Amino acid sequence: MIHDIRELMRKGESENIEYKEKLDRETIETAVAFANIKRNIETEYIKEVNDVIKAPQRRQTEGRNEN
Repeated sequence: MIHDIRELMRKGESENIEYKEKLDRETIETAVAFANIKRNIETEYIKEVNDVIKAPQRRQTEGRNEN
């Protein structure tokens, strides 16, 4: 694990990694906010995929209810 951290540090900052000089309240709040955004995006994506998968099933069920 230490090797992995050193490798990340060697590569420098990126879209997913930002180094901070101190760990204070603002840093923690920012990290939590970004984590929540990522989670919400993933949750919405999963909902969209489920809607696409379930759409044909819903159409079949709705067709049966009309009879």
